[in-house]
Amino acid sequence: MASLTDKAPKFDGTEDVHYWLKSMVRYFKRQNIFEESMRIEILIGAMKGVAQEWLNALSDEECDQSDLDDIMEQIITRFGKTRIQKIKQFELHKQKSSETPT
Repeated sequence: MASLTDKAPKFDGTEDVHYWLKSMVRYFKRQNIFEESMRIEILIGAMKGVAQEWLNALSDEECDQSDLDDIMEQIITRFGKTRIQKIKQFELHKQKSSETPT
C-alpha cells in the first residue's frame, strides 16, 4: 500500500484542488484501485503539509473519513476556489499581463 501512496499525485493545499482530484481518480483507474477504503487511504496519504494538517484537525462530525465522496467534498470546500475567485484571479493576471514596463 505504501508504494501506491508514494506514487500517487500529492496535494499540499496550494495546487488546483480540482485538477488534483481528477488526477487522483485517473491514478485509481490506472492502478485498478476500485475498493473505496483503499482509495481513501491513498487519497489521505497523498495529502501533505497544510492539507494534511487541515484534514487531521477535522472531527468525525465535520467529515466522515470512511466516505470518499464526503472527503472529496470537504477538500473542495476548503481548498477550491469559487467561480468568482477564479474570475477575479484571471482578471488580475490579465491586467498585470497588459501593463507595459515604463
